[in-house]
Amino acid sequence: GGAGPLQRQTRSARAGEIGLQHLLTERLAVFGKLGTSFRFASVDENGYTANGSLLEPQTARQREAGIEYRANGSRVRATLYAIDLDNEIYFSPLVVPFGANTNLSPTRREGLEVLASTALSGTADISGNLVLQSARFSRGVYGGVDVSGRDIPLVPRALAVLRLEWRARPRTRVAASVSYTGGQRYDNDQANDFARTMPAYAIADLKLTHQTGSWLVSAIAGNLFDKRYYSYGIVDSFACATRVCAYPQPGRTLIASAEYRFR
Repeated sequence: GGAGPLQRQTRSARAGEIGLQHLLTERLAVFGKLGTSFRFASVDENGYTANGSLLEPQTARQREAGIEYRANGSRVRATLYAIDLDNEIYFSPLVVPFGANTNLSPTRREGLEVLASTALSGTADISGNLVLQSARFSRGVYGGVDVSGRDIPLVPRALAVLRLEWRARPRTRVAASVSYTGGQRYDNDQANDFARTMPAYAIADLKLTHQTGSWLVSAIAGNLFDKRYYSYGIVDSFACATRVCAYPQPGRTLIASAEYRFR
């Protein structure tokens, strides 16, 4: 059910960050940052909660440290991070009949992010990023199971993107990308007792843009190789006739567009 229209609550939260960067050489730098942040639930989120009560604010404590190298138009940046969250705002599809918003038990998200880019030539650039991450419950009980230290569902263990951009002509660009999403726990598997994880998948996209006068035209081929995959699945749901329900993503999609800019 929805939250009552006359409910009120008063909460306070703080946000801020402090960072430090030190140049070891002209090309090499190290950095670190500490911060806190918060997010208050929106009216729509509070309008559909699990028990009709208003949601608590989501708060986070963040720490990161890393190293960055720049030289001759190339850049490599590696960052280690850890985020501790309290009352993470989350939509649970398991609340009868259509799911509802709720606050999670305390969680921790940590990982390594690597960004890199370089110019292949005067007209072509290549860039990419890799994220290796974990997201776990710090503590909590779901369905009578202590989930402390267990994976949060629907968080891929690895994410990667490789992009290539080619300036074929002064006003014509071709961009190609391949994105990879690693395995992740199915929704409703907070106990991590389901034997399988959602399959990893890789998707290729291609985009062509051309500007002529005030017109910008583009053509996009999404999921270029017509990969069959799904990005959401759930186990042991009351709404599923089988133990696992998966929701497939579209196959190859072709989109053309034209934009006119008034000057």
